[in-house]
This record gives sequence, structure tokens and C-alpha cells, in this order.
Amino acid sequence: SFKGDDLYPVVFRTYLRYVMSEGFPIEFFIEGTRSRTGKLLNPRFGILSWLIEAFQEGAGEDINFIPISIDYEKIVESRTYLKELSGGEKEKEDVASLVKSSSHLKSKYGKIYVQVGDPVSLREHMEKRGYDHETLEGEKKRSLVQEVAYRILYRINKVHTVTPSALLALSLLTHR
Repeated sequence: SFKGDDLYPVVFRTYLRYVMSEGFPIEFFIEGTRSRTGKLLNPRFGILSWLIEAFQEGAGEDINFIPISIDYEKIVESRTYLKELSGGEKEKEDVASLVKSSSHLKSKYGKIYVQVGDPVSLREHMEKRGYDHETLEGEKKRSLVQEVAYRILYRINKVHTVTPSALLALSLLTHR
């Protein structure tokens, strides 16, 4: 988290610009966290906004966002998730809980599906929508960031794997 720290966000933004200008890939999760249900969460705009700013400042010729969907047949922490849905507090994740959970990894949780969607080109998106990257600021910039974020989510959702467990859950939850 960047909350309460004035220096860290400046250093991180500078690092993003450097990595972009060198042409290295940058991995980040548009939702900011993982969903334990498999349902897509609302996007977080911070890092995306900083990447668009770096593009505006000439750190790269284009940014291609590669939407990737990672889906599991079964939820590893189903017991704790059920406890939370029943009103219990979410346990904070830390190194100790990671070590304790290693025994759970020996269980069979089904398949993991990794699907890659069509890239989202920032330059192409801006050209289609009539955005000028040199004069982009304020409400227009916020609008662009939101459009790109939701386009990435749309493309992730488009390649999302529908698992047998998800179909069974859907049928049970919609049946009266």
C-alpha cells in the first residue's frame, strides 16, 4: 500500500517509467487482488494510470496489455471462505499462514486453466477514440484510464474458463 508514504509512490512511478523505456514486460493485476470466487472484481486504476502517464511522457511507443485469466476448478481455501461468508472475519495473510498452508497443497484441487486474451493496444485505443496523448489530462485522462481498464477486464472475462464446478454451482444457486 502507498497510503501514508509520500516517497514510495514517486520512486515506484519513476521505476515504472524506467522499466517501460527499457522495454521490459510489467506484470500487474488490474483488480489489485485476487478473487476467491473467480468472479472478476472492479478494476483498480492506480498503476494503469501511471503507465498511461509514462506513455504520455514518451517512455514507450505503445503499451500492449495482455489479458490473462487464471482459473481453478476448486478454491484452495474453501473452508476459510465459507467461514467468512457466514460472518467470520477474514484472516490476514502472512508468512506463518503460508507455511501452515503448505500441507493443503498436497491435496488434489483439480485443474488450473491459464487463458490468454487478445492484447489491448493503448495507442490503438487512443487513436480509435480520438484521444491526443499530448493534451490528455483531467477528466479525459480519467475516462481513458477507465475505458482501458474495463476493456482489459472484458478481454479477461472473454477467455475465462467455465469449469464443471462453476456450472454445478450456478445450477444449484439458481434452482429454487
